[in-house]
Amino acid sequence: MSRADRRSFAIAGLALLLLLHCAPADVTDQQHGERLVRMHITQDPASLSLIGKTDLNTEIVAMRLTDALVQYDDQLQFQPLLAESWEFSAEDRTITFRLRQGVRWHDGEPVTSADVLFTINKLREPETENRTWAPDLRSLTRLEAPDDYTVVATYSEINADALSGWRTPILPEHVASLDQDLFNGGFARHPIGCGPFKFVSYVRGQEIVLEANDDYWAGRPEIDRLEIKIFADQQTAYQALMTGDLHIMVMSSNLWRQLDESDDAERFVRTSYKRYAAWVLGWNQLSPYFDDARVRRALVHALDRETFIDSVVEGMAHLGATTFPPASAWADPALAPLGFDPVEARRLLEEAGWVDTDGDGVRERDGVKFSITLLVAKGPQQLTEWMAAWQQQSWADVGVDTTIDRIEFQAFRERRKERKFHVLGQSFHFTDPDMTGLYHSNEADAGYNFWGVDDPEIDALLDTVRTTFDPEPRLAGMHRLQRLLDEQQPVTALFFFDAPLVYDKRLDGVRPSPLGYANTIHGPREWRWAEGAGR
Repeated sequence: MSRADRRSFAIAGLALLLLLHCAPADVTDQQHGERLVRMHITQDPASLSLIGKTDLNTEIVAMRLTDALVQYDDQLQFQPLLAESWEFSAEDRTITFRLRQGVRWHDGEPVTSADVLFTINKLREPETENRTWAPDLRSLTRLEAPDDYTVVATYSEINADALSGWRTPILPEHVASLDQDLFNGGFARHPIGCGPFKFVSYVRGQEIVLEANDDYWAGRPEIDRLEIKIFADQQTAYQALMTGDLHIMVMSSNLWRQLDESDDAERFVRTSYKRYAAWVLGWNQLSPYFDDARVRRALVHALDRETFIDSVVEGMAHLGATTFPPASAWADPALAPLGFDPVEARRLLEEAGWVDTDGDGVRERDGVKFSITLLVAKGPQQLTEWMAAWQQQSWADVGVDTTIDRIEFQAFRERRKERKFHVLGQSFHFTDPDMTGLYHSNEADAGYNFWGVDDPEIDALLDTVRTTFDPEPRLAGMHRLQRLLDEQQPVTALFFFDAPLVYDKRLDGVRPSPLGYANTIHGPREWRWAEGAGR
């Protein structure tokens, strides 16, 4: 090759690289001729059974494949799905649902009340391990189907958030009932629903592919294909976004800033919204380290959270006094989060009997060193590692020795369930002000009370909030509960992180909510590409 040829080849190569870097990606699948959207999740769903061992990613997939009776909109108001209407009877303690007629499963069979009864009964079996919707149905005593399109639910007591449990994804009895094992049977390998998208394929650790349901009762989605890409590493996901292998994702603050300063920024809509989600510290109160509220408060006082927000996440987080999201109408505005006060932290620890008597920098009590393990799940963001390292150093500064134990998420779930931890860090999402599952002593086995909270006053206030329908006294009960939670710190809401959302500017219909951008009645079923995108 001559020098001129090599020069021409190099120029052509550079031009191609610039084109690939700057040109908007085609949104049409060239192989199938379909309009597709690629969205991001951070890890595989716990199960494709749609109702078993539910986590956030399971919910995201389930809401695409099948419908519930009701679902939240982006303002957290209940909207009808399979139930076209419902009626409360406080006297009879019942909810009567009227189902839509003409709704069909993906295999063409009709959706009936028998499917609802099958799903709810399966959901409530302990083997299903559902901690998302089943707790809201704990007081359900009888479930009946007078006809194919009526469901009557009777409760021992009916509470103000009773509809929450009816966000459960409904399963087809004629398919799912054939499996003795909900998690490993044919249904979990190829789930069938009645939702806006149909299952196509799943490659673990890579992607879940769905296609539009032409027969969806509310109208066919405007996109033909939804590819849910699984990227455990945020940097990898970011690169996929840059090359068009992703169209929408929530990213970490450092990547958000990186995009903001890049030449590609104009290709995307960049927005940030406040989620009703907190990164919490759960203190195991059955351990000798955290059975005293003074110790829990001390370790919170040892953390300079404001500086962490400013220096590490560039302001994209806010503090709350308790797990009640501060951006919600439920939060008590009079409560302030515990501030950074290492002097008070040391005082509280000494008051609780933890003193460094041998001068080695680690406190002890009754001959036991204050040496604990912080349990966290491995995740896609370095932020989890940064938080754990910061907590480790901050607690060392007040005489607490901490070992960080980062394990795979499924192993984390098992350790949490068995209460084999001292303190753990994880994210929790809140859809309503009922915190029963997190704190009530009755939820120690079947709910999310992994911390061993057993306080009669907390139980009584939780019961009041659940069963009070009048908004004003109910809110007053929430505020009394929050003051007690602030004092006791059974679970500490460390941060409420903002969600930096980035998506292709040609993608219309994206409606973020406090629950996320794909966790309401809207989501991908309303997404559409702007006219001419990718053409």
